[in-house]
Amino acid sequence: MRDSATTKAVIEILNEINNSRKAADRICSAYFKAHHFIGSNDRRRISECVYTILRNKAKIDWIIRQISSGIKEIKESQNTRLEVLVFYFVLQQATTRLRKEVLLGDRNFQELSIAEEKFFSEVQKNNWLTLLNVNALPHVLAEIPEWVYSIIHNQYGLSHNLIRQCFEQPDYISLRVNTLKSSRDNIMVELQRMGITSEVSSFSPWGIRLGYGKNISSSHIFQQGYVEVQDEGSQIIALITQAKPGMRVLDFCAGAGGKTMAIASMMQNKGFILATDVHSDRLQRARERMKRSGIYNVKTQILDKKCQDHFNTSNAYDIVLCDVPCSGSGTWRRNPEARWRLHEEELNRLTQLQTEIINQAKMLVKQDGYLFYSTCSLFMQENESIINQFLLESSSFELVTMQDWLLLNKLEFLQKLLSEDKLFLKILPHKHDMDGFFAAILKRKC
Repeated sequence: MRDSATTKAVIEILNEINNSRKAADRICSAYFKAHHFIGSNDRRRISECVYTILRNKAKIDWIIRQISSGIKEIKESQNTRLEVLVFYFVLQQATTRLRKEVLLGDRNFQELSIAEEKFFSEVQKNNWLTLLNVNALPHVLAEIPEWVYSIIHNQYGLSHNLIRQCFEQPDYISLRVNTLKSSRDNIMVELQRMGITSEVSSFSPWGIRLGYGKNISSSHIFQQGYVEVQDEGSQIIALITQAKPGMRVLDFCAGAGGKTMAIASMMQNKGFILATDVHSDRLQRARERMKRSGIYNVKTQILDKKCQDHFNTSNAYDIVLCDVPCSGSGTWRRNPEARWRLHEEELNRLTQLQTEIINQAKMLVKQDGYLFYSTCSLFMQENESIINQFLLESSSFELVTMQDWLLLNKLEFLQKLLSEDKLFLKILPHKHDMDGFFAAILKRKC
């Protein structure tokens, strides 16, 4: 593809991302499926451009604001095109000589308007990266909204450089080995035979890391259910449940079934798991994945808003996992578009929903059973605050300190993932090099 055709594709994808709630990776996949003539190398190039722009959106938008404030003709509808201009000629430092090839090489790209010509001229007049580093506010340099920066800075006391590290692109892909079908050692040998370098994960006993950009979705080990793509932090949430063969387990917010399948493997397909969610499409994906993985001790069930009507509380569960809907801030390094979609009002709505869910789930835990609460969030509002309020209002439950649980279950190798007070599991991307997760354990006393 010519540079101008690549630019056109990047703008079309970004426009859809900016006007949608769909995940960026799904939008990219759908675009490439619809434009099947685009080769693999060009797909990779287009995706890299899109994600570089998403990961540098705050800085790009800061530069756009500085320049466009003096150009009356600039319209908001032109913003995506301006983002691409800044990407090429500031971030990538493309030379002016490339301008016609990048933007006007053929009929794929609409010619620059008069306002865009003025903008392009201003782009060349200053060293915008230097001005940015000197003058931009910390949240811009950290690549997150200002209100999010305030929360994370106040909670963790991190500099903007460390906050940015929380959201930098991981340089690996994480796999979970399906122990119902194989072992980690055997899969790593097979990966080597396939010419793919791998290494064991830092904490998960089932985890393997591959170099970023490796695509195994078409490989036989993926297609036949020997491995799943799953972040190591997500694997650890399943691991700490310590589900055993013969238990009754409820995965209350199962989604597409990643943790459900890891738990089923721990249970060796023995016992019973009920996987529930309010989204039927996610449960359908879970069923497809479980079939591929050879899992047959799981039943899926769609829930409506009256979740408790679906259960007989006299037939309670040994373990209830509540991996609740959340801001997803712990996964923003892989989903950079999501950090710009979250607003304070949405966070408040999520905390109310989390409170409702944990209070519904507690009814389904049997005496001496365990309720595991987890999020992929970095925010205390969705984590410690929910648990503290729950304990105030639920006298039949007590907190099991995470340190005690790890020692009891011979999981001492996870102690580096404890919160400072040792009460909770608290995985932080900049410290542990995986998605951010929080988990708490609650035991039903009576």
